[in-house]
Amino acid sequence: MLNIIVTKHAINRYISRILSDGEKVNITKIKEDLINIALNGQLITKKKMINEENSWKKVIQYDGITILVIEKKCSLVIITCLGDNTAHKWYKTQKLKDQRRLY
Repeated sequence: MLNIIVTKHAINRYISRILSDGEKVNITKIKEDLINIALNGQLITKKKMINEENSWKKVIQYDGITILVIEKKCSLVIITCLGDNTAHKWYKTQKLKDQRRLY
């Protein structure tokens, strides 16, 4: 059986990036949505974690919402919500800019 953990950070990012201002916040519904994305979403990227054995860092997208997940042997930890397609593209460009600054 797969143990699924949703971090507070993922919930906060979901609220700030997905919900519109003034929309009522239901933490239980947000957790259900994030778990649904993790279980039913399409795998965008998958990278092996260097520092942990049998661990994978995955980016998963479902219904236009993208999340970052760490998969271990029998657990799934939802780390953050990257937002909708627009926010995810912005995140990727910022990551590339940061990498260019190193050289």
